[in-house]
Amino acid sequence: MTININGKWMTVGTLSEASRRWCGYRDDTGLGVSECCRGCGDVRDGSQKIATVSYNGRVWGLDGQEIK
Repeated sequence: MTININGKWMTVGTLSEASRRWCGYRDDTGLGVSECCRGCGDVRDGSQKIATVSYNGRVWGLDGQEIK
């Protein structure tokens, strides 16, 4: 699994790790919501998008439901 963080794909083992990585990047850089790149937070399994981590670190499935 990988997550797009500012245009770079990083390997993660779980959706929770994807959220932690995103929040860590956001906090370390002081990135504001309007500064996020297109596709930031997208999570893929291989070439298929499976979820998105929103600015606040919540994970959303493709059906729009939060994954907890």
